[in-house]
Amino acid sequence: MVQKYVAAGKTQEFAEQEVDKFLSDPERSEKYLEMRRYAKAQSEAMMGFESPLFIGGGFLLGLLGTVGLNYLSAMKDVSP
Repeated sequence: MVQKYVAAGKTQEFAEQEVDKFLSDPERSEKYLEMRRYAKAQSEAMMGFESPLFIGGGFLLGLLGTVGLNYLSAMKDVSP
């Protein structure tokens, strides 16, 4: 979190103070930590072979849908 402040042009001291203030507030910091744990769990869940499989399946489905609709459109134009 400190690095984000520093990257935004804030000083290291200011960034550390802000992060300490944020983390000392249990309500705000707990929500942040819960969000980070959830995001990490989601990314770990999609790191296996399933992710390329889903992407490939979506591509194939879109390709077949596009080709199929173009084929039907061409057939309607050709036949009276």
